[in-house]
Amino acid sequence: MLSIRATKKLAMLSLIGALAAAPATAQGLGGLLNRALDVVDGDDNGNQQSPPPVPQQLGIMANEQSITLGGYSSSFNTIRGLMSAGDYSEAIAIYSGEKKQSNAGLGNFVSTNDQFLRNAELGVMQFERGQTESAVEHFNLAEADVNQTNSQQRQRGFGGGLNSLRRNVTRLGLNVIGREGLAPYQEQDFEEIIQLNYLTLTYLMEGEYKAFNVTRRAIVAQTIAREIFIEELEKAQTDIESLEDEQGQTSTESVRNAQDNFFTVFSQFDDIASRVPSAYVNPLGYYVNAVVLEIDSIRKPEKRGNARESYRKALELAPSSSVLESAFIELSSAQANDNQSTVHIIFAEGFAPSRQVLTYGLQMDSSVIPIELPVYVPNSSLISSVQAQANTGQSAQLEAVADIEAIVMRSQKDRLPIIWSKVALQAVRSAMMQNAAGSSTTGAVLYGVAEGLQQPDTRSWSSLPARFHIARLKVPNTATQITLSARDAQGAQVKSQTVQIDASSQHVVIYGRAVDGALNASTSAPLWIANP
Repeated sequence: MLSIRATKKLAMLSLIGALAAAPATAQGLGGLLNRALDVVDGDDNGNQQSPPPVPQQLGIMANEQSITLGGYSSSFNTIRGLMSAGDYSEAIAIYSGEKKQSNAGLGNFVSTNDQFLRNAELGVMQFERGQTESAVEHFNLAEADVNQTNSQQRQRGFGGGLNSLRRNVTRLGLNVIGREGLAPYQEQDFEEIIQLNYLTLTYLMEGEYKAFNVTRRAIVAQTIAREIFIEELEKAQTDIESLEDEQGQTSTESVRNAQDNFFTVFSQFDDIASRVPSAYVNPLGYYVNAVVLEIDSIRKPEKRGNARESYRKALELAPSSSVLESAFIELSSAQANDNQSTVHIIFAEGFAPSRQVLTYGLQMDSSVIPIELPVYVPNSSLISSVQAQANTGQSAQLEAVADIEAIVMRSQKDRLPIIWSKVALQAVRSAMMQNAAGSSTTGAVLYGVAEGLQQPDTRSWSSLPARFHIARLKVPNTATQITLSARDAQGAQVKSQTVQIDASSQHVVIYGRAVDGALNASTSAPLWIANP
């Protein structure tokens, strides 16, 4: 015959077994459950023990909020500091785990199972370092991981666990958020697109025509990502409506008020998010595609029209860009033979927003539910503008063509209904458990277990730049140098670098990156048109 303790354990497992949303949680949840049962039931002889203390987090006030560094975003500060100092070799050695250091190394940053994140970060660092061969390898591995972890596989994996949990316990208002950190990293849709942009740039810097095929994949991926987002948004709305249908009128009003207050937390980032009309407005793919086609038109003149069309599409996404407009106009006319070279400059600067921990007191009915979830927060940058100057006198002010910072913040803003659909489900569940905890020792234990499962995932592609700038500089074939200067908001020079060019070629490609006190720039390898 089963003991009293074992019998109660089986009964409780039927209620909270769904909290094990991923295999990785099983061991930890089992330990929590056993400790909780020791408190509720005592030992097999029936000796009752004291109930657990109420979680300290319950002291948070309604609508109180704080944003703090934690987890991956905090650990990555070590790498960000090294990149800002221009020490990419050290950054790579520490991040990859090649160099052992206290509080650093691969294990403290990202799991070896996080193939996309690990390879995307290392790919950027190797690219900025000028090691394009290694960068190509990492970016290809990142793309391979995306292809392997398609939506169907994710549905069967961790995502499937969450969906199953939702189906099984929606009537009880139970759900789990904040457990994504236990699963392999799932790249954001904009990260998948930018990874392809980077692979394109890497091939371009190697002088390879392979850049064309990759940039086409980036354009297609951006279109697909937008369609998937619309489906996710519709599903989130359905989930919210279903939740409201299950609540009484008073509770429904409480949920809606909580939603309004929750959305207000994110309004502090609206100025940045509003710089782009959509998270899927990234002209970089069309722009690089146009550059590749324009260069290739030297050997295949019929591609000049294709390049013009790609510049036009980029201009549709960035209608205020004088660089894209002038390129479109130039390619609308016959090619001039004026002994000039076109210098294509692509320049990245700053760091994209990183994921930090939002702690928030969500009021639901008469309860205040302490929640923690990841939130993207912008990173400050010393760089405000970038200028290019040829030794023959020509100059240009670079324009921001891909505002990654705004894209990230817009993605977060547009996804608030999706985020809220998960938060609301957890809030209803937590309110129920919190109320139960007031009169039931079992309720207190379950509430403690549920709240203990919150662990925001602060992983994100943290080496990404905040913006990509471009310039299209016409120089005589006697030009031999281009100087890039990064300046702060007051116009003072932060850093500059001069690169050598061969203007006897009709096209020259330059890439650079500035992060606070460091600036690295280089000219591409001889382009494929040099060896038709």
